[in-house]
Amino acid sequence: MMQSGYSEKKRVIAHRLIKHFSNENCSVGDFLGIQSQFLRYSKMVALTRNIDIEQNPENYFRAWSLRGTMHIHQMDDYGLFVHKNMLSTYINEYWNNAPIEYKRKKRFVDLFLTLIDNGITEKKKIISCMYAEGMSPQEKEYLFNAWGGMPRYLVEKGEIVLTVNNNISYLRAPCSEREKKDEAIQKQVIRYVNQYSPCTIQDIMYFFKFSKRRVLEILDSIVGNGEFQVDDEKITMFQSNIDDKQLETVLDKTYILSAFDPLLIGYEKRSNGMIPQEYLRRIFTLQGIINPTILYRGKIIATWNTKNQQVVVNLFEKENNKHREAIESIENRVLAITSCTSMQIEK
Repeated sequence: MMQSGYSEKKRVIAHRLIKHFSNENCSVGDFLGIQSQFLRYSKMVALTRNIDIEQNPENYFRAWSLRGTMHIHQMDDYGLFVHKNMLSTYINEYWNNAPIEYKRKKRFVDLFLTLIDNGITEKKKIISCMYAEGMSPQEKEYLFNAWGGMPRYLVEKGEIVLTVNNNISYLRAPCSEREKKDEAIQKQVIRYVNQYSPCTIQDIMYFFKFSKRRVLEILDSIVGNGEFQVDDEKITMFQSNIDDKQLETVLDKTYILSAFDPLLIGYEKRSNGMIPQEYLRRIFTLQGIINPTILYRGKIIATWNTKNQQVVVNLFEKENNKHREAIESIENRVLAITSCTSMQIEK
């Protein structure tokens, strides 16, 4: 391995930044999809990697996939992330313990799919049609509940997907073959290691919400194929052709990160060197939100939000002029990604 004047911690951060931001041909698939509770922010995640989902929306879909959360994926990754035997515990309990009798549930499922086949794909229009067919308000609350309801059941069954349109809408699932569960997970882990390393066993556990035992079993089944090696619970995979000058160039940049950015989701948060632990709860809220942030010199230095077409930046260190200047230097990029008209750094 090439000798470096940088500490291992700084090199790890720099190599992660290179993998996330220096590949001009990266894709949504490289990151194993983009977490998408908030569609607007997930599209911003893509824009920070110079991927414009709006240009070719037909190439993407949304589904409850990794960790049981909503993600944007590429259509050609459908069988990998909506694999066979993926009914979640929630859906099994939800669907089997329904307050609606089986025949009536099946009637609504058939109606839902028929509406989609007939070109009625927007959620609001589907609900209106189902009301007209006798669905009660109580049934509506069950079939379209906040956790996904009937659409989630149909996604996990391989019947439908959500589009990336701003109005919630559905499509029939692609006809591509769904992979076997174990094989799909193996491929997901290999892809994670290739894109997110340097990483640790704990990072993989955190990203996939797997136990350590399960992660080790998966790694044991794939580590011999030459993809990578595990050493002291770390997977390094440093790119040997990167010298200190290139590391400095990467570290000296200022990066805008959107909400639920892969750099923050992808690594265990208490050992992620990019996250100043004294500001952890400013980034990861107790309500489960991961706020939009700005990163400079390999550290998160601020959070941001939008209000009335303005980006409002909250510096952690209000008096740090270098941090303020770093954020001011990317104002045009911030405005381009957020489609806002101005930026304000709170004093």
